[in-house]
Amino acid sequence: MSAAVCNVSMVIFYFLAFVLSLVWTHAEYIKEHPGRNSPTAPTGPHFLTPATQRNVSTTLGQTAYLHCRVAQLGEKQQVSWIRKKDLHVLSSGMLLFASDLRFQVRGASRASIHGPEYVKAGSTINLTCVINQPHMQGLVHWYHNGNILDYEGPVSIATRGDHMSTVSHLTIKEATPKHSGNYTCWPTSAHWDSILINVVVEGEQPAAMQTGVGVAPSAGILTPILLPLLLHALSNALVDPLALR
Repeated sequence: MSAAVCNVSMVIFYFLAFVLSLVWTHAEYIKEHPGRNSPTAPTGPHFLTPATQRNVSTTLGQTAYLHCRVAQLGEKQQVSWIRKKDLHVLSSGMLLFASDLRFQVRGASRASIHGPEYVKAGSTINLTCVINQPHMQGLVHWYHNGNILDYEGPVSIATRGDHMSTVSHLTIKEATPKHSGNYTCWPTSAHWDSILINVVVEGEQPAAMQTGVGVAPSAGILTPILLPLLLHALSNALVDPLALR
């Protein structure tokens, strides 16, 4: 009788573990695919979150860039810019309707950062930001953990452009753990990109390995493992009571 009770307990344990693995799998799917299977998810063109900048500041005489990010835009759909004070349509798609030549409209350009995620302490951090915009107008700013980088000390920045793209190089000599963190390449006329850099001291594990990031067992792997165990425990729970009769 005690064996049957034990088997029933095992069935309950494996059943709860199986249910939790299914819940975990669903949560991970929602995290990786936000908005899917959600009754409130937009199905047509919509502005991406966070919303486009509502207040843009620039130096007198310099160029101001206004960015608009729209998702799920169809082939025959276009983005229009309208001046609020007089509802004048400035542009539709790539067509410009403003007589003032200072207005220009451009398609989306994007930055892409290339470089190693792990760097040994004492070595040099080399990051390259490629912007798919030839002879880009405006500046390219580099940020470390949200703070703009200056051309001081071990930090050097070199930006050049040609007929194909614009490339900005960030170099930090004799890197130390304080140089770990998030690096962002932010062109004033294109979408930004970022990368996480870890400066590793010899003999120490990277932070991502210490915290277990990327090494946790996948819920998709746990589910097929738990299911056979659940069925095995269930079969034992059904067989043992019959054997005791």
